[in-house]
Amino acid sequence: MPFERLGFLDLVEDLILLVMGDYCDVKSVVRIGQTSKYLHRLAFSHAVWLSLVAQLVERRIIDLRPGNENLETDQLIREVKCTVHGPTTWSHPSIPPPNILRKTVKHFKRLGRRLAGPLASERLIYPSQSRRVVLHPQNLTGVLSSLWIRKVELLPGGEHVLFLAAGRLECWRVSEDKLVWTHVCAIRDTSVYDFAADIIKDNEVAICICQNVQTDPKPRKRFIEITTLDLNNGNSTLVLVIRAPDIALRGGMYNSCTVCGNMAAVVYDRRILLLINWLEHSYIVVETFTHELNSVVFIPHYIVLKLRQTLTACALASFDTLWAPVDGINRVSNYTLLEDCPIITLDDIPLQRPCSVFSRKDLWVYKSPTEHGVFRLWAYLHMVGSRTELLRGYELTVQASGISWECRGSTPTPEFSYPFGLLYSGHVVTGTREVLPPIWQGGTATIITLDQVARRSTTFHVSPYSGTVTCSTEEGEIILVSYD
Repeated sequence: MPFERLGFLDLVEDLILLVMGDYCDVKSVVRIGQTSKYLHRLAFSHAVWLSLVAQLVERRIIDLRPGNENLETDQLIREVKCTVHGPTTWSHPSIPPPNILRKTVKHFKRLGRRLAGPLASERLIYPSQSRRVVLHPQNLTGVLSSLWIRKVELLPGGEHVLFLAAGRLECWRVSEDKLVWTHVCAIRDTSVYDFAADIIKDNEVAICICQNVQTDPKPRKRFIEITTLDLNNGNSTLVLVIRAPDIALRGGMYNSCTVCGNMAAVVYDRRILLLINWLEHSYIVVETFTHELNSVVFIPHYIVLKLRQTLTACALASFDTLWAPVDGINRVSNYTLLEDCPIITLDDIPLQRPCSVFSRKDLWVYKSPTEHGVFRLWAYLHMVGSRTELLRGYELTVQASGISWECRGSTPTPEFSYPFGLLYSGHVVTGTREVLPPIWQGGTATIITLDQVARRSTTFHVSPYSGTVTCSTEEGEIILVSYD
């Protein structure tokens, strides 16, 4: 065995436990435990799994909760399994009593809802809740209606919520129902219309903030701010402001933004990509004339682009000689063509029409909870010659030698079931707040329904590992619901 060749079995027990808990990922620990009864006992000891869970908390994959150290080994293992498979009751929900089920079915029939065959009762199954928290931002913001809340996002770790309301961006601490920070635009007469955030180090978040100048005649000027925020004390630092490419204003349509580490990206007009290295205060405008650019996401050393015909990856190192310094709020002039960049085709996906519209994502990427350097990529596709949308899953592996990938499977999504929320596990939360099972679960899997508060909300966010739903209410409250 490889562990024997490395002399692993010759180490003292405490050192083996230290290596497993501090230097191995979950998959490696499980593999080591399969090699002998002795190593199995050590691999599934409480100390090892306590360290593994602590690593996942530090990586913001498992939400920080007091008392993790008091959990038994099987409970710690269950915490890790939920990051891979989603909440347990999303896959194995409890069915409500028959009399309640009959009354609910009759109620929906009276409203004229079409309940098709075997799914009639399944659509009324609710998952079990483990936690419910209510935030009251209207007490300080004056926002009294959910119509003003445009976007809400629970940051990784589950401790803070960012939300955009009435053109203003705020951060709230969940445990205290307390305002931590209110964004102030660096440019006068501007308002925020979208944002993206990423935890860059312990309790510090980088935020990409997209803004419009309200007083400008059309086409309006647009600016992007990069701000860092200390979540402990609410202190923020404006890193840079850059003007959006004027060429993007011809069509006038903003598509999406994302931030990952020191990189940020904003897509305009389906053919303009603004790349920002905010740590180096530099940028590139990537333009395409032969492709249609829908969405982009980052993985280490690469940017993945969803084009009209292909899903591609481009090494960030290929831009090394193309970066230009950010020049205040002056017009950007550093353009390059996507056609001139070396790209790697991950998959051929001819689309019938673009799926990416304002405030909707159609490309997601999540790091693996169990294996370092491995990522799960999801793409929402509308294929040529088909009226049915597809959700396709990929596994990407990033190594020093390059990137490798494997398609894990595809599934058609039912009508009106755009993924408003998508978990690492493959569970899809639709616009009607139904939870569809993962694409590789197979069989006649149960479709469950979230509670009524989530169903009434116009704005909600689903955490990719825990499945925690963060949504706004008609009263202007923000509710967080976690599931068993």
